[in-house]
Amino acid sequence: VMGLNGAGKSTLLKVLLGRLPLDSGKYTVKGSIGGLVELNAGFHNEMTGIENVYNRARLLGKSDREVAEKLDDIIAFADIGGFIDSPVKTYSSGMTVRLGFAIAIHFVEDLVLCDEILAVGDFDFRQKCLKKINELRSKKSFVLVSHSTTDISNFCNRAILLHKGEMLMEGSPERVIECYALC
Repeated sequence: VMGLNGAGKSTLLKVLLGRLPLDSGKYTVKGSIGGLVELNAGFHNEMTGIENVYNRARLLGKSDREVAEKLDDIIAFADIGGFIDSPVKTYSSGMTVRLGFAIAIHFVEDLVLCDEILAVGDFDFRQKCLKKINELRSKKSFVLVSHSTTDISNFCNRAILLHKGEMLMEGSPERVIECYALC
């Protein structure tokens, strides 16, 4: 999904996630939806990284047992070292995003909604994220919101262009990118 700022891209994802009501129309999703949206939302600054992993996973409907099974993988993916035992208020913004992404990517659903997710983190972490998303693409469906024509071209087999809440175009990423460049 592409479009200028204010086109309705993030709003569309929030509707699909059930965070905003649909004004009109309808949509159908087969399976469950998960989002890589607002990665640091819901973190409690006074809690440690590990406490936030459990807390965030509970908000996603996961049991403590499910979290415990994936905790080592989440910690390894976030790669924030000993900070995992420190309060989140001591984290840099990059460390917070790393932890948020690590939690979200380990509890993905059938349909994964990504809002500018590939624009975060340093180069090495971005590469790690891209690799993980590529692994999951064969098993999950993704909706990617991005201003990056490279990401849309590399990750998508269909694209849409939004403008002021309306779909201007749907088609191959190449065609939609051409139209987006003219906006």
